[in-house]
Formats: sequence, C-alpha cells, structure tokens
Amino acid sequence: MSVQFRPITGREDGDWFDEEEPFRIPPSYMLVDNGLAWAWSPNGCYRCSFRYLESAMVFTFLDRWGYRHDRIVAWNVLDDMGFLSRAFKIQIGRELSVRTNYSKRMGESYLAVNCSHCGAIQGVNFIINDYLGRGGVFSNPRYDSIPIQVKRLPLLTRDKPGTYRWAFEDPFTRDVPARRLVADQPFRFHPAPTSRNPSPWNPQARP
Repeated sequence: MSVQFRPITGREDGDWFDEEEPFRIPPSYMLVDNGLAWAWSPNGCYRCSFRYLESAMVFTFLDRWGYRHDRIVAWNVLDDMGFLSRAFKIQIGRELSVRTNYSKRMGESYLAVNCSHCGAIQGVNFIINDYLGRGGVFSNPRYDSIPIQVKRLPLLTRDKPGTYRWAFEDPFTRDVPARRLVADQPFRFHPAPTSRNPSPWNPQARP
C-alpha cells in the first residue's frame, strides 16, 4: 500500500488558480547631495546657433547597498512636482533663461531652457534626443567627455530613505557618470527681501 501526501488547499483536483507573485522590495535610496548642473551647449540654439547654457538639476543618491547614483533631472519634472520655490524660478529665469513657455511641438507649457540670445525655447533637447537626433550635453554619448559644472544647493529633503520615482522613472531624467561632475561655487540664492521662504525649495512639497 502506498500513501500520497497532499497539501490541504481547499481546492479540488483540476481547479485553476493564479500563483502569487513573489514579494519584491522596491528600490530605496537616500538623498545625500544635490545641485544645479550646467554646461555650454555643444550644439548651439537651433534658431540662431548661439551657444546657450544647458542646465538642469543633479541629485546624488545612495542605495541600500551603498552604491552611488547621480541623476540628471529636467526642470519640467521638478516644476511639475512642485519642488521649486517661486523666488528660485524667478532667479533661474533671469540668470539661466529657464522659463515657462508654450511649445507648439509638445502642445503644452512647461519649464525649460531658453536661448539667452533669441529667446527660442530649447525644449527638452538637452535631456533627450530631439527629432534631429542631436541630443544635448547631458545625454548625447558624443559629449561624454564634456565636464558638467555643479553648483551645490541646500538638500531638497533630509527624510528617511524613499523610492524617489520622479528621479529614476520619469523619461526626462538620466544617469550621469560621477567622473563628469565638477564642483563649482555653491549657488547663490537671492530671494526678495520680502520673501518668507529663504530656500530655493517649496516647503510645501513632499519629495
């Protein structure tokens, strides 16, 4: 006589059921540094060929194993998340020609780099390839040897580790090798004398 052991499942033979998905721990990161990243455009403005300043923000994270991740994040992502204070946007508009304009090609308004000579919106060409395949200093492999200057800013958040999906999953973000990042003078933030927020960050935002 043979004995067959079966688990007690409450199911009859032949019943179909879905196996449970294995439990996955989402990636977790600690923000350790951030700054304003900039470099001269190697392409120049598509309209007037002026070599404007390409700029974005760079965030440095450590994962749970201690590995470093440097992420370039476009202005439109930070603006959509509500991270930037009004005074900071005024200052980068004045000093870096980063302004909110309407793009006919995109069909929407968003915060982006503009040519400081002719005012043409450069869109997100600096973070992804445009329709001509040009790309910019942050994303085009041809420019991997160009240093990226970083002006440090106060830390966006000192909260406990999080997923920071806006920095890792948004299509307008990119990895950047640490070897390309060169420390510049810290960013000098000049809020208006009447400003109640002496920070470039919006205190109401939740990273």
